[in-house]
Amino acid sequence: MNKQEKIILLKDLVNIDSTNGNEKEVADYLLKQLTKYGISSETVAYTDKRVNLVSCIGKKKNW
Repeated sequence: MNKQEKIILLKDLVNIDSTNGNEKEVADYLLKQLTKYGISSETVAYTDKRVNLVSCIGKKKNW
């Protein structure tokens, strides 16, 4: 990822509403980005809009 791509990613993240209770959109965005770079990830829902993002770098895990 070059410097310009990093800046775009950061700008995108800042523009997403991620206030408490509304984290799903950020998790979905990061899931897409991580998948693009071959990083295994998944979201774990707490509620419809509250999710955690879990990623694994290194040894591949079977989820």
